[in-house]
Order: sequence, then structure tokens, then C-alpha cells
Amino acid sequence: MQFSGTVFLGQTSPPATVDLDLRGPPPEPPMRTRRLLSITCAAFLAMATPASMSHAEEKGPTYSSEQILNFELAGLKLNMTDVDAAKAMTDAGYEGKWDQEISDYVKGWQQVDRAIFPFRYIAKDGKVRLWSVKYKQIFDVNMSEDILKAKITEKYGEPTKIENGDLVYESPWPYDKITKNDAHSCIFFSGSFCKNNPFKSKHELEVAYNNAEMRPQLRVSIGPKELVVDLNFRLAVEEAKQFHTDQAKAAEEEKRRKASKNLDLGL
Repeated sequence: MQFSGTVFLGQTSPPATVDLDLRGPPPEPPMRTRRLLSITCAAFLAMATPASMSHAEEKGPTYSSEQILNFELAGLKLNMTDVDAAKAMTDAGYEGKWDQEISDYVKGWQQVDRAIFPFRYIAKDGKVRLWSVKYKQIFDVNMSEDILKAKITEKYGEPTKIENGDLVYESPWPYDKITKNDAHSCIFFSGSFCKNNPFKSKHELEVAYNNAEMRPQLRVSIGPKELVVDLNFRLAVEEAKQFHTDQAKAAEEEKRRKASKNLDLGL
């Protein structure tokens, strides 16, 4: 899912401490000269490097999908309605508004030194909900990455793994009869790895693998001058799209059936 956005963030005086409590509105710093901060898809695509192309240390705990869905980021949670999300951001002092259309392009809701990029979808219940929340905070001076990581783990717990320097929180691989590495190798390289395929076909394995990759996930990228957080549940979007497609097909089929029953063939 690609996205981009442009927000204006103001400068602040160098803070003595950094407020990383994302649960509520931070104190408003004095407004000074404005600077343009452009956040593009590359900034977050870099946070989503495939496991096969990245270095990961898997030493921490795994989290259930329900636990990650309950993670709160800047006052927002996955599957929150856009009405509730707008109220939460406005109450926290963020400025912004929803675009009329739901799309892959999202304008940021902003404060002075931070911005939120909430992505929406039409859920199975017909309501507009959040499937992704992306957050970025800029620091005017270099910060201690170790202290920032400690603040993140204090809020969310220990990460499941460290991948390319990012803190990643995710649920365990859901299939017992094939490992993630063997599934990846079977899909992309074939060979002897496919002997362990518990699914009826390579295609079914690929679908299962992709679904597993779209489970709820939290990814945190920490640098001395910025903090970037990505909370997402891509599978919710795909399942909702399929649900609405099936509903539309069923409605069309019912319409044809009724039309056929009421048709006078004139025979």
C-alpha cells in the first residue's frame, strides 16, 4: 500500500526532555518559523522490507492479533471508526480533516513537531474504519536512541524482533506444518522446499503466506532526529474487499433470479 503526504511542522526550542507518551496531547511549544516536512511512501516502505531481504533478530515475545489490535498509537487504535478517530485527534490538538474519498493518499493531521497519517477502509459492517495509523515525530536536537527505545518498550512491551534496526511487534507464524522460511522458499524458489507444503497447491500456500504477512503489526523506527511508528492491519482491508465483492455478486445473482422467475417467455 503506497501513500504520501505533506505537512507543515513548526520548530520548537530544544527540549530538555522528549515527551514520547503518545496517549495524549503533549504541551504546546511556542510557534516559530514554519518548515516544510514532506513524508513520502519511501519513508514507510523502508519500514516494510521483506523478511527474506532483511536482517532480523527474533528473541522477544510474540503477541496475539487481539493484543496488537488493542495497541494505541497517539490516541488511535486499529478498526476505530473515522468519526471516533477524528474526535480523538482533534481533542489531542491535531489539525486536519478527512478527504472526501477514501484512497491510498493520506494528508497528515498535524501538530507542531509531529503528524499522524490514518488510513481508512470500508469494513464489513459498512462503517469507515482505520486499517493503518502512521506517526512521525521530529526532534530539533539529537536524542539518545537507547532512551527512546526504553520509552517505547515501556509503552508496548519488548518487541518480537529487531529488523534492520526497527522494533517489530507481531503475532506468531500461524502454520504448524511448514515454517515461514520453507514457505517463502517454496513460493519464490521451488525445489525441495515444496515437499513440505501442507496445502493442496503452491497457489494455496502463496495465499496463506500473504495472509500471514498481512496480520496486525506494529513497527517502530527510531533515529536521533525522528521517531516513526507504523501500526497496520492490511488483512482487514483485503477481507473487507472480498466480503463486499461477494455481497455484490450475491445481490446481482438474486436480482437475476427474480427477473427470471417473473419473465413471461410468451411460449
